[in-house]
Amino acid sequence: MCANFQPAPPSAFRLHFEAPEPTFEYHEAYPGSAVPVILRSSATEDERCVKKAVFGLIPAWARDRKIARHTYNARSETVASKPSYRRPWSHRQFCLVPVQAFYEPCYEGGGKPVRWSIHRTDGLPFALAAI
Repeated sequence: MCANFQPAPPSAFRLHFEAPEPTFEYHEAYPGSAVPVILRSSATEDERCVKKAVFGLIPAWARDRKIARHTYNARSETVASKPSYRRPWSHRQFCLVPVQAFYEPCYEGGGKPVRWSIHRTDGLPFALAAI
């Protein structure tokens, strides 16, 4: 995933994702930020719920929350084996992260990186998969 993103506005959750609106305040997200995510209510239901989560995975064995700065980007090749990700991966702890845009640095000019916004051309929100 990206280094930071703009979460979708609360009204988009019901309108575009068939989920309840978040009940907490949130802003542009960086690793360690509180963000809304969409989960299934239970393993047997298709109903969705919204929870507050931390952007960046914090394993049970972590000594502090600063590890989120290093665990916000899992790779498909190693997600099942890396200590930070293997338990949530094997327990199928998946969610959707509704976003308006995410940002990536572009290093093409040889100088200071330029922040690029990746978003839909029609301005609608979309979701990123997460564990």
